[in-house]
Amino acid sequence: MTSKISLLEEENKLLKDSIKRNAENFLHSLHLIGIPHSKISKVGRNDSIAVLVHPFDIKLPEYEIYKIENNKKIKIENNNSTFFNYKFKPKSINDNRIKLVIKIPEKNKFVEINGDITIDIEN
Repeated sequence: MTSKISLLEEENKLLKDSIKRNAENFLHSLHLIGIPHSKISKVGRNDSIAVLVHPFDIKLPEYEIYKIENNKKIKIENNNSTFFNYKFKPKSINDNRIKLVIKIPEKNKFVEINGDITIDIEN
């Protein structure tokens, strides 16, 4: 009886470790996908990009969204969905690159997922 309990406890530990690894692998497999609402953005006009955290239709822990400007993270909002709209206003024709980072909490640390989106801009 004691050896059976020990065997079951060991199997339980293996299952818990496997579940933990799967959860960590899932977070590390996510990608940001940006879909502009307009084919071409115009200088000085507000626009937005639908940003998907792939895979779709899965609730995530609440995470933080940052934009990167001049190598600095600027917090935009919090979210817990695999979808959010990022609103922006291009300052020039060359302002065609949008960098985003989301930080998802995992235990007592964060998993960071980077997105780099290039769009067409015209005057």
